[in-house]
Amino acid sequence: MKKMSKALALLCVLALALTLCVPAFAEGAWRSEGGWKYYENGAPLTGVRWIEAEGGRYIFNESGVLQTGDAEGDVLINGNLYYINPSKNTADPKTCYAVRNTTRRRDAGVTYYDGNGITFMGWITAGEGKLMYQTLVPKENVPGATKDIYIYVWRAQYIPAGTHPETGAAIDAGWYLFGDDGVVITQDGTYNCNDGSTYTVSGGRITAKDGQPVSAPAQPSTPSQPSMPSTTTQGQWNIDNIPAPFAMEADITMTGSGSGYQAKLVFVSPTSGVTFGPQFDVGAAAPYTGRNVLLYEGILHNGAGGQDYQRPGGGIDVPLGQPMHLMMGLDYDGTCTMYYNGNLIASYNNPQMALSAIKSLPSPDLKARVEVSGKHNGDSVNTTFTNIKIKNVNESVKVWGLVPQASCPTIVPSVMEGEYNKNIQISGTVSGIGAGQDWDSAYDAVSGIMQFEIWFI
Repeated sequence: MKKMSKALALLCVLALALTLCVPAFAEGAWRSEGGWKYYENGAPLTGVRWIEAEGGRYIFNESGVLQTGDAEGDVLINGNLYYINPSKNTADPKTCYAVRNTTRRRDAGVTYYDGNGITFMGWITAGEGKLMYQTLVPKENVPGATKDIYIYVWRAQYIPAGTHPETGAAIDAGWYLFGDDGVVITQDGTYNCNDGSTYTVSGGRITAKDGQPVSAPAQPSTPSQPSMPSTTTQGQWNIDNIPAPFAMEADITMTGSGSGYQAKLVFVSPTSGVTFGPQFDVGAAAPYTGRNVLLYEGILHNGAGGQDYQRPGGGIDVPLGQPMHLMMGLDYDGTCTMYYNGNLIASYNNPQMALSAIKSLPSPDLKARVEVSGKHNGDSVNTTFTNIKIKNVNESVKVWGLVPQASCPTIVPSVMEGEYNKNIQISGTVSGIGAGQDWDSAYDAVSGIMQFEIWFI
């Protein structure tokens, strides 16, 4: 056998040394990679995870980056709202952002969390069968709050129908009286409350206030709309300062031909949704006939009659072939806000898009989309969505996946050259729907859709 040359032997020794010098991938260790990540089994943790070595529960996004909470310390993930209160007792910034599972006191009241740090929403138990109700309170009623927050009810309040958190039994809608400790009062009697009113409780619910019978609060017949601002000048609102936890914005340029075409921003669950954008329709009812106006749609369910169409401001005309800046926000209670050129033009509440309603579905999901459609066979549309931005719980999402959705095979979505994830074009001509059908009767066959793969719920 030939002896190995000294040069070859030296090379082998160097190669072995380099191999040994490659650092082993640390298991159960934090790493700083565009944010803090925690590795186990060679991969960063994602989702809500208990880390035994740290003795705490932490939240990581789909890329494995540690979540530190918004201005209120909240993080929404998998449909659950968690609270993160940075610890002041550690000098290590990456380990102080553990999920908190205690009550949280505010000037306006107290927020309750379960043992896993999830915010209670709706009816909750306080031990020994006692019931409390935690509800979303507008930020205007909470000193120092930057957004609407959940706190428990401690006064008279009308509560929608719900279910018992332990037994699953139905709880009827009605006026309920809650004590200072937040526990609902079920014993029949008359109670003098600190708001100066006297309430009569019978059968677990309030039947009279100051001797007068109570009834359910009136529900508006149409969605509430703010007074119309000027839309010709740039308003104050953008995706970074609107209060809604979910939002999307884009510059939309639409052209088309035929009887009708439209483009829209979309938030959608498996059974409901809300959309907002321009619509041109030669067959629209007066005074919208043949005009290109802004329209929003509340989808209460996917069946007939489940769509609620509204044209804010009596019909806001927008230009064809020129960019318009549109933005849509979605809040935890299903309230959707619509903006044109930075001006708030409409507010609409779809209770089926409330976080609690989506979470109750067999397969909870919330997605953002852009969509373009035509009205009849032969109608053509060409729309670009540029400068797209998306917000998930007060944090701008920089990168997302894109998934074309099958609807009309001849209206095709595509990513425009050079601006992946920010510029999308959807164009084509409607074909293949039945005679006499249109975008109402064949709504699932007249669109080109691009869905954003973002971890909302």
